[in-house]
Amino acid sequence: MPREVTHLLIGAVYHPPKANNFELLDYLTSSMDEVTRRTDPHTGILLLGDFNQLPDAQLRYFPLQQIVSGPTRGNSTLDKIYTNVATWFQIPITIPAVSRSDHEIVCLQPAADPLPRPTKSAKVIHRRLISPNRKALLFNQLQRHNWTCLFQMNSCEEIVHCFWLDYYMYMPVVINSVDSRNKPWVTRTLRRRSNYWIRIR
Repeated sequence: MPREVTHLLIGAVYHPPKANNFELLDYLTSSMDEVTRRTDPHTGILLLGDFNQLPDAQLRYFPLQQIVSGPTRGNSTLDKIYTNVATWFQIPITIPAVSRSDHEIVCLQPAADPLPRPTKSAKVIHRRLISPNRKALLFNQLQRHNWTCLFQMNSCEEIVHCFWLDYYMYMPVVINSVDSRNKPWVTRTLRRRSNYWIRIR
């Protein structure tokens, strides 16, 4: 899979002409929510099948793009493909129906180069070094600190400044440059541990 997407979720749909629109839409959106919001937000979606006259505003808002442009039964486009990775595929084509079906067949093929892809760039982030060890050192420093000088200060700003000097010493802010294409969970610690396990293997 491309780096920006980790899984591909494929759903096959048949919506009978007289079926309940609300129930199907609720089922489809709740199923996609279950995967993209609770399991893996970086999921590519392919939702395809015979949708008949199902209103699709809710699916487009998800957001999904309907990529079948030509008619698939008479002059109507009933067989559709909704996806959030449309650039991965060529424009769908239709071919004559098989056997007694009155629906044409929709063929979907992958694109040779699914552009656009995210370009690599450096992103600067500021983060504070907070670890159990640093917290313990700060705690010990605050215990040993002579706080009587605070009573001689004339403003709250001076008092806060006195405290922050110790805080900044043990929990400084550092600047890191990271790859903008990395997922949020790809941290410096994770990369360091991954390199360690690769070396020992």
